[in-house]
Amino acid sequence: MSANLPSEDEYSRLRQAGHTALMAVPDSAVPGESDDPTVFDALQLAIVQEALEQAFGLLEEAEHLTAEISILSSGAVPTSAETMFLAALDAAGSLGTTRGTQQATFQAVLAMKEPISRFQAAVRDELGITVPTAAGARRGGMSGS
Repeated sequence: MSANLPSEDEYSRLRQAGHTALMAVPDSAVPGESDDPTVFDALQLAIVQEALEQAFGLLEEAEHLTAEISILSSGAVPTSAETMFLAALDAAGSLGTTRGTQQATFQAVLAMKEPISRFQAAVRDELGITVPTAAGARRGGMSGS
């Protein structure tokens, strides 16, 4: 299932009511279930809250994995793993607050793309793996391959 984030007006209304974290917003603070997909209602709130709960659980696991990577690897891999983790943490934090805007949230999610790519490239480089590109050239891996 998917849900919309609150509109800018809904974010403002929730903030004014003292609700700054979507995880803590009670059902009573939003309209009951609606057939209008543009309304941030109780069903959409429940979907977002469940997704955030899962995301924060995965982030806890990712934090431990990032620590393990820093022990088992060197060079760009641990640094890029940490950067990727922080980008994911920022995106989840942006999704979970009513203090931002939809645009800021979407930007935080999109900002994860580059750190993920850098981490993948660093791991491939460390492991000596090459990956064909769409143009048929090869990238990553060891020089001369």
